[in-house]
Amino acid sequence: RTGTLTLTSTSTSATITSGGTSFYNLTQNGSGGTYALQDALIVSNNLTITAGTLDTKLSSNYGITVGGNFSNAGTFASRNGTVTLNGTNQTLSGVTSFYNLTKNTTSTATLTFPASATTTITNTLNLSGASGALLSLRSSATSTQWQIVPRGTRTISYLDVRDSNNTNASAISVDGLSITNSGNNTNWAFDTTAPTVTNVTSPKTNGSYKAGDTVDVQVTFSEAVTVTGTPQITLETGSVDEAV
Repeated sequence: RTGTLTLTSTSTSATITSGGTSFYNLTQNGSGGTYALQDALIVSNNLTITAGTLDTKLSSNYGITVGGNFSNAGTFASRNGTVTLNGTNQTLSGVTSFYNLTKNTTSTATLTFPASATTTITNTLNLSGASGALLSLRSSATSTQWQIVPRGTRTISYLDVRDSNNTNASAISVDGLSITNSGNNTNWAFDTTAPTVTNVTSPKTNGSYKAGDTVDVQVTFSEAVTVTGTPQITLETGSVDEAV
């Protein structure tokens, strides 16, 4: 079912008990109020904190699963809980500190972070796409950096990152993790050195080609490379503009 449940209590001891029920949209709008989870919270669409505090409860650290957007204009007390984003294209809004933040997908998806705002993960940042289906990390305003502070473990792979500013002292390592640099990223340890050619081989010797031949050339690089478009090679006696 669709619809929005809006919580408006201003009590500092209000609670949320789902009993295993999934909410569609859940909005907390109780100025000065605090809602403490009494069990795991599942929101199949959007979770919105417009005022007050949503508390995962210190004694239990209940997890929250969100299928849509997570918006925070109030206070989110993450304690030691995990927020899992299990939708496709999702957006984070506001300045938020998570303990654990997880989004894993096997299909192409985008996670949008708030431009110019800071998202902090105090324990584990777990973000991954899949081979041929990258999870794109983007800013809510293109070319304006979104700030991230991953203080603990970074479990990341198959990402496409753009406009990100990691303000943690430790750079985010991407070596061997299939992570694409789409530009305007700060303090991500992308390799900026171009690979070098270490070997070139061909089954034919020099001078043995004739007009109309397909040139079969094998090129070895100093590291793994991704080839897009139609490669071009240049020979000493001319140029070839054909697929390698």
